[in-house]
Amino acid sequence: MYTVTHKHNVDCRTRQETKTSVLYTGNNKKAAYAFAVELWLELFEEEIEFVDNEDIARDLAVLLARKEKDESYYETIHTFFKKHSNLVWEAEHISRPTDEIIVKKSRPGRAKYGRIDKLANKVIQTVKNK
Repeated sequence: MYTVTHKHNVDCRTRQETKTSVLYTGNNKKAAYAFAVELWLELFEEEIEFVDNEDIARDLAVLLARKEKDESYYETIHTFFKKHSNLVWEAEHISRPTDEIIVKKSRPGRAKYGRIDKLANKVIQTVKNK
């Protein structure tokens, strides 16, 4: 199971906030990384004119130009953005928002129906005894 989340942080004296949203949850690794890359590219598109490090922009262009768009293509681009995000979105002042996109693999959990029934019965019994 893959979960892709986006954390958007604003660190300002008067307005500190963090927004977290889930972009994707599912079993498809390629789709998970594709969702992450899509958002990275949307965020980058807003900053491309302001990127000071031309090497980063060139390296990204080389990665993006790869013909084969397989699972490793999306994973490599996501890793590139994670590694270089502090250089692309270098904060000019403290209130500069930061973004983090996380792809996490986990094992699906199982609901504990028996335990829920026991707890529910305990609550019911406590309410009845009052």
